[in-house]
Amino acid sequence: IGSIEGMTYESASRFAGLSNLEQLNLQNNSITSLFEDFTLTNLRMLNLSHNKINLLQKIDLQYLQKESLEIDLRHNQITEINFRQDIDENDLSRKEVLLDHNPIKCDCHLLHFIKFIINQTKSVKKSPIVIDIQNLKCASPSRMEGKDLSALGPLDLKCFIDDANSHMQKRCP
Repeated sequence: IGSIEGMTYESASRFAGLSNLEQLNLQNNSITSLFEDFTLTNLRMLNLSHNKINLLQKIDLQYLQKESLEIDLRHNQITEINFRQDIDENDLSRKEVLLDHNPIKCDCHLLHFIKFIINQTKSVKKSPIVIDIQNLKCASPSRMEGKDLSALGPLDLKCFIDDANSHMQKRCP
């Protein structure tokens, strides 16, 4: 095990020593999740498009540095967007998230995200997190396939209640 400025490789950030980096292009790398150590202070553009990320959580965005940042998550495998967690948005700077061309599952688990989007467009106090959903469509379930996320409301999102004949449990958020 080697070291970087007193830290072992195992505990060191993947990006240690790159504090002046302004653009990071990691597209087409089979990345499956957002790293908690994207804390590069000068980063303005993070390209994670064309990877294998399948989940976006609001809490993931708080780890990203404090300056204005564009995060490209287009053409991933994001089926779930979890915005249930409360984070202190006062500490966040502007983050624009591009999400087009992801196979979003539009069921009741998307409720908090849809409420966030609705509040984003109606609120006087704007969130520092800006999500571009202009061309984002539902991929599943089949009754929602092809619908624009921008046209969805909370009542459009449904999950089936547990069925006595089913071995799988389904719970709403």
